Amino acid sequence: MTIEKGQPWGHSIAVPLTTRDVNSDWQLAQGGKEDIHILLGGDLHSTLGHPTGIKPGDTRTLVHIDAMKCTITDHSSSYSLLASATVEIGRWVSPFRPSRYIVATNGGLLDNRNIAPRAHPNDGVLDLMSIDASMPLRDRIRSRRRARTGAHLPHPNITIGRGESFTFVRQNERERLFIDRLLMKSWASVEIKVLADYWQVIV
Repeated sequence: MTIEKGQPWGHSIAVPLTTRDVNSDWQLAQGGKEDIHILLGGDLHSTLGHPTGIKPGDTRTLVHIDAMKCTITDHSSSYSLLASATVEIGRWVSPFRPSRYIVATNGGLLDNRNIAPRAHPNDGVLDLMSIDASMPLRDRIRSRRRARTGAHLPHPNITIGRGESFTFVRQNERERLFIDRLLMKSWASVEIKVLADYWQVIV
């Protein structure tokens, strides 16, 4: 059950002997719903406060984390995979002609930048930050720096949204798609849907 306002998140458990240690968001996304995960790195690890020192037998908190189901279409074929933290389209700062930059985020953090301050990894929705193609390069550099504290908002060229699903169509051949920081080699469109309460994580 996703987190509710005013209610505690997760419950106490004794850390089992068998857990799945993961060092990145991409690695978490390969795990199953029945696995109990210990995060050692990645954006979600930062979102959860960098939990450390988790040992079998300890009493810790088990929380649920939403997943992001990504269905990628490439001309005549399509396939699906999971993301745990972020889906990026384009680049915040690009050496080429300025273009749009879109991030769908689960927990709100990307490379220690607080891009979506209202995000929570178990609220049953995805948070979206969009930068318009018209945003000047100087503003892009400044906003990326200010995002470490969430101070990039508000900005007339930055839009924040929330929803259970989003679909995006590739605008040009240079526009890249990254899922949990991993570059997808080829894509024409991507649909992103939230899967609530998907992973179990110890903090």
